Amino acid sequence: MATSKKTPAVRVPVNKISGTKITTDKKPAVGFIGLGIMGSAMSTNLHQAGFHVYGFDPSPKQQKVMKKEGIDIQTSVSHVAANAEYILLSLPSVGALMHVAQ
Repeated sequence: MATSKKTPAVRVPVNKISGTKITTDKKPAVGFIGLGIMGSAMSTNLHQAGFHVYGFDPSPKQQKVMKKEGIDIQTSVSHVAANAEYILLSLPSVGALMHVAQ
């Protein structure tokens, strides 16, 4: 009599904010808050490595520059959080960090 083997259940991680499934067949979406000197360099490198990068910076000038680099500019920090599976911060001060954290 043949016995059938049960395939173990595979848990698929889900983004807690957007509810989307996180798959391993593609690179995850990355959010970048703060696109100044350091943030712009790191977000550009991630984009060039094949990641979809969502970004936010309060400076309209910097937003325009980074959009030309291929960064998907969002209108707020919360929009970055809603779209990205991972979020990186590159902020100039503790005050800026506290503002973003609110």
